[in-house]
Amino acid sequence: ELLQQCHVPVLRNLRERMASVIDEEVTAEVKDHCVIHFGFHEELDSAKETFETLDETLSEVGRQVLAKHEELISLKVVFLPQVGFLVSIDKRQHAHDEATNSFPTIPDDFDFVFVQDDDAFFKNSDMNQLDEEIGDLDAFIKDTEALIVSDLEEDILEC
Repeated sequence: ELLQQCHVPVLRNLRERMASVIDEEVTAEVKDHCVIHFGFHEELDSAKETFETLDETLSEVGRQVLAKHEELISLKVVFLPQVGFLVSIDKRQHAHDEATNSFPTIPDDFDFVFVQDDDAFFKNSDMNQLDEEIGDLDAFIKDTEALIVSDLEEDILEC
């Protein structure tokens, strides 16, 4: 009796639409959100591609920042969601006043953000540029995928 109440062609169409939007295999692996198929949303695809190469981009920017600031021994460029891009240095390699969290040997254009364990994190113009050009990719990807899934849910409920 339930099967007679269902419109099989409509259900098939919904199933096909869901399968064309949601990457079921990857979604099953990540388990905490729905992953959208590559090719469904151009801007989302671009963000995912940028995110996939983010480590290489951060390494290259780190080399450029280090080349500009020879007084630094080493550094890393990192990305923290909702904080953005930061320069990370090993605070043990630089003079550090723990009372004021000041680093007299760090370049003047480095703005202190926070210390965690042996690392000190800073913003500078290069990090601000990355924030502007790349932004919070992780949040953008998750928000866009959630919006696409929400739209799909609305379509399902309208059937």
